[in-house]
Amino acid sequence: MHLSYIFYFEIAVGLFTAFKARQKNRNVLLWWILGTAFSLIALFVVLEMPQRIIED
Repeated sequence: MHLSYIFYFEIAVGLFTAFKARQKNRNVLLWWILGTAFSLIALFVVLEMPQRIIED
């Protein structure tokens, strides 16, 4: 039963990491995987990254 809570926590952190990556114009799928696998470490990394500027 406790493993399900950890699983849901990891998925939630992965989704939030992907959301923040999208705001900074980064690869959402990559950051969702990293956020799910490495949890808070990946979240802190994406929060500290500068926003990528996309030029046309």
